[in-house]
Amino acid sequence: MKRRRVVVRETPWICREIPNISEDTIVDPLKPIPHDSLLEVAKFCLEWGQEENSHVRFCGEDGMEGSHNFFVRLLTKNGWLDDLNIDMALLLLRERHERSSNWVGSDWTILDTTFQVSVMMHNSCATMQKCAALDYKQMKAYMGNEDRQHSKGLLGMVKGEGPKLAKSWSSVNRVCLPFNLQRQKHWVLLVVDVKECEIRAYDSKVDLCRTQAIQRVVQPVAKMLPRFLKESRYIGDGLLLKTKWPVIRVMDAPQQVGGGPCGMYILKYYEFLTLNVDLAKISHDAMPFYRLKLAVQLLQEYW
Repeated sequence: MKRRRVVVRETPWICREIPNISEDTIVDPLKPIPHDSLLEVAKFCLEWGQEENSHVRFCGEDGMEGSHNFFVRLLTKNGWLDDLNIDMALLLLRERHERSSNWVGSDWTILDTTFQVSVMMHNSCATMQKCAALDYKQMKAYMGNEDRQHSKGLLGMVKGEGPKLAKSWSSVNRVCLPFNLQRQKHWVLLVVDVKECEIRAYDSKVDLCRTQAIQRVVQPVAKMLPRFLKESRYIGDGLLLKTKWPVIRVMDAPQQVGGGPCGMYILKYYEFLTLNVDLAKISHDAMPFYRLKLAVQLLQEYW
């Protein structure tokens, strides 16, 4: 039986002009959602749910597609956010940064889940833990052509060639990376500080696993970073003096209650950090509001 072709439809807001964000514009992550926007999105999603195999596109022709089920999962209490949910939200944040001129977020660049996938494929010659024990020359000698291709992809990300609207690492001080602890099925946020030569891990459930376990899983990233930065001709004070950057676990980040919302937490960590807003303002009780607001933001590109 042939599968039905996916229909990509336009949202009612596709042609709406969105103003640029100037330096004096206050982007408040806790700002309420306009009532009219809620009604418009609710009406759209209700009508959309009656169409079979229909997707919508976000962030222009080169953006991403989402299904109705994508929004059902996003709006479900404690619903697990998968790679597509995470990547769409981060693309929206990069769009916001692109429009912001010299706004506070300009000191950051935000990557998506493809970075971790590329790291894992790059290290497919062995488990990540075993590969991390090798030095970089041994890695390159041990890798096949496919692994070299992933190595080239990682270099491209460092140079700002992907994902869409990401910046070259040489133009920023900090890089945000979503990272999934696959054994625990748990999202954490990695902040690469290219000025201090260290990686900070923000975790919404610090009692899930030991700090040493997170450091071990992130070790391949920590070991490869200075080498890839060197190959991309990045120049920074003391950057190449360390062969492996330390992974520091942030223990005072706001914590989730129960399972499921870790993806939403790392998205709020991203947003609050790049806006220079105190993470302590992230509330577990507000998670349903954050999910609803993200759905409206994705459909309407509402700031």
